[in-house]
Amino acid sequence: MDSQRQGGHAPGMGHEADFWSALATNTMAPGWRAAVDPSVLNGETSLSAVDAFSYGMCTSTGWVAVAGMSHEQAQLLVDQVRSQPDRSHEVSAEAINAIVYVAAKGGAAGDPDTRTAAKAAMAAMATTRTLDQVLARQGKLIGHFVYLVYTPRAGARFGRPCFIRHEDKKILTVHKLFEVAAMTIRTDLYAPGSRVGAQIRAAGGLKLCKELEQLTRG
Repeated sequence: MDSQRQGGHAPGMGHEADFWSALATNTMAPGWRAAVDPSVLNGETSLSAVDAFSYGMCTSTGWVAVAGMSHEQAQLLVDQVRSQPDRSHEVSAEAINAIVYVAAKGGAAGDPDTRTAAKAAMAAMATTRTLDQVLARQGKLIGHFVYLVYTPRAGARFGRPCFIRHEDKKILTVHKLFEVAAMTIRTDLYAPGSRVGAQIRAAGGLKLCKELEQLTRG
């Protein structure tokens, strides 16, 4: 399944798809617009197996795409990315571009570009030490994997991974996700000796949406 915070409603795919999308929204993604993946409709996957969530957030606009999958599916994606270590930089760049592109056009849940952005965020996580730490700690890719796209006032955008261990098999509420993003940004900006903070300061700071501006000041 995939969800998004801003944009239009999920494209209609018939009564069965509407039923599953409504179920996903009510049970797993309250406060979001959600659409089930076609694999649910054809019986390949089950909503009950979803326990890994990938979030791609454009911090300059506040737009978010989310993909829910089983931890086995997440592991397959990670293994695929890591089988080509020479492409790590390209994978990260592709995720950043996909997230920013769909944020700019306001992609809806169920839109192929929204799905691409959400899954690209998980692929980018595969290139990070954050994911290594998750695997070392719990052995399975269960939880919430958040890939923030930072837009500095000068210079190129870059990605910032973070992970939230959450037992409830639901998408984080919008409020909780923004709190997580704001906490990460505050850490990057103000933690003593932060290399990311030094990078941000050298670039003149970050362009943040109004909500994150307020939360990072609070």
